[in-house]
Amino acid sequence: MTRHRLPAISVVLPAIKMPATSAEKKRQTAELNARFILAMFAYWWPAFCVHERFLIILKNMLTINPGNAKTVIAVLLLTGLVFLSCTRSSATLSAVKQLPWYPSGSALVYHNSHLYLVGDNATQMLIMDSALRVVDSVRLVAGNGFSIEKSIKPDLEAITLIDDDQQVKLLIVGSGAVVPYREQCFVVSPKNNNDVQQFDVHAFYAKLKTMGLRLLNIEGAATVKDQIILANRGNKGNPQNHLIITPLDFYKTPGASGARLLEIEIPAPGGNFAGISGLEYAAVSRRLFLTVSTENTADNYNDGAIGKSFLMIINNFDERMGEAFLRPDRIIDLGQIDKKFVGQKIESVAVVLETDQYTDLVLAADNDKADSWLFKLRLYQQ
Repeated sequence: MTRHRLPAISVVLPAIKMPATSAEKKRQTAELNARFILAMFAYWWPAFCVHERFLIILKNMLTINPGNAKTVIAVLLLTGLVFLSCTRSSATLSAVKQLPWYPSGSALVYHNSHLYLVGDNATQMLIMDSALRVVDSVRLVAGNGFSIEKSIKPDLEAITLIDDDQQVKLLIVGSGAVVPYREQCFVVSPKNNNDVQQFDVHAFYAKLKTMGLRLLNIEGAATVKDQIILANRGNKGNPQNHLIITPLDFYKTPGASGARLLEIEIPAPGGNFAGISGLEYAAVSRRLFLTVSTENTADNYNDGAIGKSFLMIINNFDERMGEAFLRPDRIIDLGQIDKKFVGQKIESVAVVLETDQYTDLVLAADNDKADSWLFKLRLYQQ
């Protein structure tokens, strides 16, 4: 949420004149309290944090009816607490970087001071430092240049860190939307860019379809303890979002033994369907981060007009992942934080740092113009 400079307000309180009777005193106190409550309901979220009109109303209240000193002090203290709360729960955008030559950044993860970015129709994975500078790349798919034809691309939309033979590796997952091209997984060692393994997960995806996932569109991945969480994005024609909870080695074994589904109930902003586009699990705070976006498409293949993007959070996810369905505990409209998010389809999120006061994130986006965007965001604890 964008922070606004608060206007300087000079409020001169006249000498306090106590009401002549107890009844008059109660009437004035009640009137002042009623005005304050009305202002709170009329202007709270996002008015307290965004609009300066609340300060004008407060000034008028104090000018019109300053008769009760205790009430005036209470109003000022409560107002200060509200503004402090708004500031602590907001987010700030610190950096934006465009990669005009890298197509459709769709999956992002952070490890050992480096960011790993995968494009859904890119031949290579980019490796960047914490300042978002490209320092290396890993070829995943054969081809000239960076782009792959849409009809045959592996559509790599998800990435997460896994423990493979006691080594940290990157698991990159295809969407499963087109057989057989998008039914591939890649495992890459961060220590050796030439250590790239490819796995066919056709049997796993086929089993998922028998479990109720009529259309596959895997868009996010996260590792929670000894399980992989995959996000299956819905669309207007199939308006359901699911998490697929599966063993760590699902890509090595045929079928979907041990896999189960968890429905995520996401509010539809303005009546538009919103689909999950990325996942990240923050192990320290035990929160699951979801990037969510609206897009005017009725299937799992075609792109549609870009709508709004959101960051959503499910708290204590490791304890709640056994439930049948979940709703986000916190919903953040990224376009309200900064206008630079408008027109961007946020595809993924990576946790860079967690503290008691804030979480540093990097978000990846594409805007269907064959380029990629990265956003550094500091999210304050609520």
